[in-house]
Amino acid sequence: MDEGSLGSEFSKVTSYTNNGMTHTVTTALDNIVPGSIYTFKFRAVNVKGGSNFSPETRIAAASPPSKPATPTRALILNSKTQITVLWSQSANTEIPIQGYRLYISSGTGVYTMIYDGFLNPL
Repeated sequence: MDEGSLGSEFSKVTSYTNNGMTHTVTTALDNIVPGSIYTFKFRAVNVKGGSNFSPETRIAAASPPSKPATPTRALILNSKTQITVLWSQSANTEIPIQGYRLYISSGTGVYTMIYDGFLNPL
């Protein structure tokens, strides 16, 4: 486990003591800090030694953003050929909002992303 960038130094997660394929890292046992982003990698081991490490993955110790308010329309900007959609900023959790994505459906229940504002917060 590492708090930092990909490819940096790692420390062993000492609270892992079995052969299960999952493990929950906690503030109490592993000293993780809410709002921090951690990098993880793992390896298989047996009596002959350890495998090469897996690729790294980054995971935030944070809750997902809260559900945003219902989007609205800007009446004076709408016409038969365009609809302007407005939305409010969601509240941050332990980490800031990174952006917004807008989806559309023509009433079928199937939604298609039409705006990708990831990495473009308000």
